[in-house]
Amino acid sequence: MIYLRTALASAVLVSASVASAADSLCQKLKDYAEAQWSERGDPVPRYWVEFHWGFEQDPNTFWSWGCKRSDDQASKELCAWLMENTSREFRATLPINVQKCMGYGFPSDAVTEWRFTEGEVRGQAEDGSWLVLEIGSTGMQPGESAVRISFDSVDRRLEPDELPPLRSLVSSDRP
Repeated sequence: MIYLRTALASAVLVSASVASAADSLCQKLKDYAEAQWSERGDPVPRYWVEFHWGFEQDPNTFWSWGCKRSDDQASKELCAWLMENTSREFRATLPINVQKCMGYGFPSDAVTEWRFTEGEVRGQAEDGSWLVLEIGSTGMQPGESAVRISFDSVDRRLEPDELPPLRSLVSSDRP
């Protein structure tokens, strides 16, 4: 009976911390979008961050993760936050939580059941702008995968017009 209570209490704490992390991420994404759209000019610089897992091929490295970004303060801050607040073990947590911020729903066990896939998901904000989530692992180190978060707009020109495909964090052809 004590074991059951402990397991139930642990499950509730994990669920609460996952929900809290998702809420924090949603606020970070909202702040990130506000920074992007506060840029003035035509075109404006496109903000983006990429979070990578599994790029280190050293067998002594259990997990590797890293973040690369566009050259602006908001992307620098979001990368730093992601490095401190993203699951190293469950790669699906970040893309699932980003999609939750976009309004999509997932079953509670999706973090451990959902397999890392390729693709793009776009969520439109009330102002007509788009939050773009790209997920990829093709063309990377064996076992490496990445998530890129950026924005798009039909009303404003962004530079660069398009971002290159996701590539390995350790490759020489970084954007």
